[in-house]
Amino acid sequence: MLNRLMQEHNHLRRVLNLLEQYCIDLCRDAETEPSIIMSIVVYTQEHPEKVHHPLEDAAFSRLLHYDNESRPMIQALMRDHTELEKITRSLRDTLETFVSLKTYNKKQLIMELMTFLSRQRQHLLTEEARVYPLLRQHLSDEDWREIGDSVQEADDPVFGSREKAEYQLLFERLEQ
Repeated sequence: MLNRLMQEHNHLRRVLNLLEQYCIDLCRDAETEPSIIMSIVVYTQEHPEKVHHPLEDAAFSRLLHYDNESRPMIQALMRDHTELEKITRSLRDTLETFVSLKTYNKKQLIMELMTFLSRQRQHLLTEEARVYPLLRQHLSDEDWREIGDSVQEADDPVFGSREKAEYQLLFERLEQ
């Protein structure tokens, strides 16, 4: 399960790297692909909320049974999942206006993208540097089995079987 969490982080980093390039393109007045930017934001909102964060939250909650010292940090990361959802929702709203009306406040969009990117990256780094080692140290195979049984499994719509056609173009851009 921990390997799955790290693999999902790797996938998210690839998507964030592409989004960062699009943000740079916006700053440079270069051509962008609003539909790909929207796909990235939708992916980072929907997949983690359905699959990744519930698994992390279950693991983090279980960790609290073994390591009370890390309680403030773990609780902050769990709250951060909610805060990241709000940031992502706001960015998605801005992008929906951009895509549908073909008009937007460029400065606002760039600022929202920068906030989104920096918060996502900081969150991933904190989890991997500070919490994942604690999960590895404290949780047993039995803990991971119980955690796995308590959360939903779902195929990654970008890096999995790609059954959802809406992510095909995003996957192709990632492969370029």
